[in-house]
Amino acid sequence: MVSIRNLFDNLRLKTKGAAVNDGLVNEGWGRTARKRKAILEAATSVFLRDGYLGAGMDEIALVADVSKQTVYKQFASKEALFLEIVAGLTNAASNAVHDTISELAPGADLHAF
Repeated sequence: MVSIRNLFDNLRLKTKGAAVNDGLVNEGWGRTARKRKAILEAATSVFLRDGYLGAGMDEIALVADVSKQTVYKQFASKEALFLEIVAGLTNAASNAVHDTISELAPGADLHAF
């Protein structure tokens, strides 16, 4: 069974690799995009640590090293931020399943896999 933390770590590594390979991390990647990424990473850590109800936008801003105003500029609410994270994790998990299934030979028994 894959944990949410593992999915996020895999997603972060893939995203980081793509960003480096595309030259997005350097000057071409805007400050807003870097802040948004920092907020998403910080929020994921805070949500995993404290749960949805225990997580606060102040703590997320602190961990992301941005202002609370910046967090709300990127995400209208804690719910919107959480949903963005869940959608990203769901997409990463879905892609992993589709990649794995595509490795099966035609006619192969899925139960044996």
